[in-house]
Amino acid sequence: MAEQLKNYQPTTKGGPASIYPWEDWLKPGTKWKITQGTDFNCTRISMDVQIRRKALSLGLKTSVFKEGKKCLVIVNAVKNTKTSPKRPK
Repeated sequence: MAEQLKNYQPTTKGGPASIYPWEDWLKPGTKWKITQGTDFNCTRISMDVQIRRKALSLGLKTSVFKEGKKCLVIVNAVKNTKTSPKRPK
């Protein structure tokens, strides 16, 4: 059962270190083929979401393609030169 903590002091700052080499995979102008089971262990859809979110946080946009039945993912990152239109409230 969950336990409420009254005086918890974290021993480390920040979140866990990334398990993926984002600085390599998302370097603008490069293309990478990453393989499920070798380069990542989550589902292809989950990896797709992680790639797109990380790219967005770095000001990049990505093209992600599925290749074949082996869950290979092709990642192509480019600098995002467009500013997205703001959604109406």
